[in-house]
Amino acid sequence: MSKKRVILASASPRRLHLLSPLNISLSVEPVDLDESPLPGESPDVYAERLAKEKAMAAAVHSPGVPVVGGDTVVTLDGHLLGKPVDTAHAKHMLRLLSGREHVVVSGWAVVDPDGGVHSGTASAHVLFETLSETQIAEYVQTGEPMDKAGSYGIQGQGGQLVQGYRGDFATIVGLPLDPVLRCLGRLNYVPDTDLFRRYMNILGRVAVAASESGRTAEDIRVIAASKAQLPEHVSALYAYGHRDFGESYVQELRAKTHTVPSDVRWSFIGHLQTNKVRHVLPHVDTIQTVSSLKLARALSSKAAGMNQSVRCLIQVNLAMEDTKSGVSPEGLSDLLRDIRELDNVEVIGLMCLPPRSGLAQARRWFRLLRELRDTVRRDSSDLPELSMGMSGDFDGAIMEGATMVRIGTALFGPRPSR
Repeated sequence: MSKKRVILASASPRRLHLLSPLNISLSVEPVDLDESPLPGESPDVYAERLAKEKAMAAAVHSPGVPVVGGDTVVTLDGHLLGKPVDTAHAKHMLRLLSGREHVVVSGWAVVDPDGGVHSGTASAHVLFETLSETQIAEYVQTGEPMDKAGSYGIQGQGGQLVQGYRGDFATIVGLPLDPVLRCLGRLNYVPDTDLFRRYMNILGRVAVAASESGRTAEDIRVIAASKAQLPEHVSALYAYGHRDFGESYVQELRAKTHTVPSDVRWSFIGHLQTNKVRHVLPHVDTIQTVSSLKLARALSSKAAGMNQSVRCLIQVNLAMEDTKSGVSPEGLSDLLRDIRELDNVEVIGLMCLPPRSGLAQARRWFRLLRELRDTVRRDSSDLPELSMGMSGDFDGAIMEGATMVRIGTALFGPRPSR
């Protein structure tokens, strides 16, 4: 069965990546327009007008096919910050943004097959860290700011400048996915459910971050953290094609394995007691929270008795927080050596839960885990997996080398009340 065709009236690779997970035939047909603001035009009116004009211009050449258009502007104190004309201009804009909150406005438009136009805007607030001249110079030297409104891209190296944001991350990247997917859902081009829209938002962001880090979306495993979620939510996500799930509690893991087919890859992502090992091993693909030789020995013993091998990640407590499990960075090498002497246990990588912090600081923790992995690995193919990043920071984790991201709330929504 052929896929339904949709046109993207934009040359932005980021908008293309955001839409790439959809099961549609996506054609890129950018248009050349005068993008000058009109006198007295507000940022939101300007962004929506350009999104509509781009979509309508492309629709003229492809009647009967939905067309998606978008435009993004950065505003500070109500003033537009466009794309820099040179490096000096880029540095000037970054100095203006340093230590302050600004607003990103993304306009969107969908021209339906009958010619109807649907459009709107979405806004997000972004707070920059206070930047030094060295940080500004080093970032501008990467070349990334030169084609970005406001002289930065949150999805790329520019994410290291951001302390936090309020709003939708995809809006900051360049296209508010939720209203666009709602339009395509009403046209029966995609499923019209909140879960599907959240799922596509996550996969689109993964595709963007993977591309920015020189990889593809297929290089990243999204572990759907289904703790406290209803079994029917897991089944619904499975129906959309997802196969990687993570559970934190043994009882929930055992119950949910019976609600979905056997091709699901389950990861155990919670604290595991040695007396619960026998209940977990038959069901899981990977245990991500091994942090002691005692647990590793229990896994080895039980796996041998079941005539199987178990894959695991070593959890590292990077900041040595009392409330979190994990081996210390200093103890990782010895623990890794000891576990490797055990039978039926294969260490495939590292995992971390960094301290709660801003986006830029989270990326520093993720970078530390990657660098720690590179220090203890035997060769470039050893310890290939890095499980780091959750709902609020997985984009930056991917930029720093994550191969697995554990996402719960941003995917399933708030946990149901019991």
